[in-house]
Amino acid sequence: MREPAAVDARTQRPTARQLTVIGAVLLLSLIIPLELTLVYPAVRFMAPVFHTPSISWVLTIVSLTGVVLESPVGKLADLHGKKRVALVISALFAIGSLLCALAPNFPLLLMGRVLQGVALGMIAVLYGLLRDILPAPLVPFGFGVISVGLGVSAILGPFVGGALIDHYGFRAVFWFSVIAVTVLGVLFAAVVPESPVRLPQRLDLLGSALLGGGVGLLLLATTEGAVWGWTSAGTLGCYLGGAAAVALFVPHTLRNDHPLVDVRTVAGPQMRLPVLATLLCAFAVSGFAFLTPELLEMRHHMDAMGAARYQLPYGITAIVAGLLGGALTRRRGSRITLLAATVPLCVSLLLLALAHGSTWMILIWCGLYGIAFALYPLATMVQVAEAVPADRTAVSEGVNGIARDLGSAVAIAVLTAVLNRHIEAAPGGGGAAALTYTDGGFTIAFLVAAGSGLLAAVAAAVMRHRRLDGADATGGASASAPDGAVSAA
Repeated sequence: MREPAAVDARTQRPTARQLTVIGAVLLLSLIIPLELTLVYPAVRFMAPVFHTPSISWVLTIVSLTGVVLESPVGKLADLHGKKRVALVISALFAIGSLLCALAPNFPLLLMGRVLQGVALGMIAVLYGLLRDILPAPLVPFGFGVISVGLGVSAILGPFVGGALIDHYGFRAVFWFSVIAVTVLGVLFAAVVPESPVRLPQRLDLLGSALLGGGVGLLLLATTEGAVWGWTSAGTLGCYLGGAAAVALFVPHTLRNDHPLVDVRTVAGPQMRLPVLATLLCAFAVSGFAFLTPELLEMRHHMDAMGAARYQLPYGITAIVAGLLGGALTRRRGSRITLLAATVPLCVSLLLLALAHGSTWMILIWCGLYGIAFALYPLATMVQVAEAVPADRTAVSEGVNGIARDLGSAVAIAVLTAVLNRHIEAAPGGGGAAALTYTDGGFTIAFLVAAGSGLLAAVAAAVMRHRRLDGADATGGASASAPDGAVSAA
């Protein structure tokens, strides 16, 4: 006989079965950010093996795949079941990892990375699944546990990746991914129930092509503009084509009986501000991830592993913040949680801009940043769940994911342009390898990132949101939920 699914209404404590389900979801969600951090240190070892100057596409192709497919993947999850779609994504990720591990040439490596990139839609699907199968009081707790996973991945990724590469070569990170996602996928399939929520529609293929293709072209132009030239035909063509596709998507979806995304909901006040906050936070967070290692390596003369050690403070504080974030969201609401993320995000970047002369200062500011790293995705995901019906959660979280990807891409492009205007030749050098960015360049770049964090804090301050409660928050709350659902009866 199954353990009763209902949560204690007085203590709001999860049952053992609910904790098991949340743990299985956490472990499967962990493989995605962990795999990405594993691949970063491996890229420079791939170029001499595959004999290509375009090795950066190993990273770019994953972002492009994710931004094109996030909304369709979310829609398919709402239509056919979030657990089922999560398992399909896991299988594609495993196949892609295997292809990368065995790839004899660069095109096959990129094909494997495309299959891995589909997994960027996984997080939105898993957040939607937790919303459907958990009782409303436990949804923020479940979301917070996934935020803990982000902190764990920030700590483990660089060290696990470095150890695998040092001892077994870069292909080891892909073999690790094959094994990990296979084991965790089997556990997930055995433990986690399917969502009872279904959206009685069909997939809008033309809308998917317009939105995904348009945003993909915009992302491609943003990531490659510095290489192609910002006024080149390729860059301008991608920007114009992407903007035209997105513009055509809006009237198409307004006329469609089964739209990919409910534009009126996304453009409404309850979704508009969370999506804007996600984009701004992603810009600031990516600014930290991009600028801090560069600062440590160029201005404090650390090697890559030394710079990786500076991720420990924010990984630790992210774990603590993730553990506490669910309770904060449940008691004070997602708006307060987002403020608790954006304020330290802005402050830490501002301090990194103005006081980065000593490594101990950077350690402290990185620890402060860890609070934002854990809480901002938790808060924005909960806000989206608050703003839309349960049967549209995954696709709406996918839209949020697109905003996150665009914010990250724009951050790298803008901050790279800022740093490239502040280059100096290191003493004793003169070649390209001796070039480094000036201290003033890092100050300006961190200030730009801090400005984005400040705008995110302003967006959080003016938000007004209801809380997740009742059957509205959890599709599994109805009496018709299938056997095995862990939501409240």
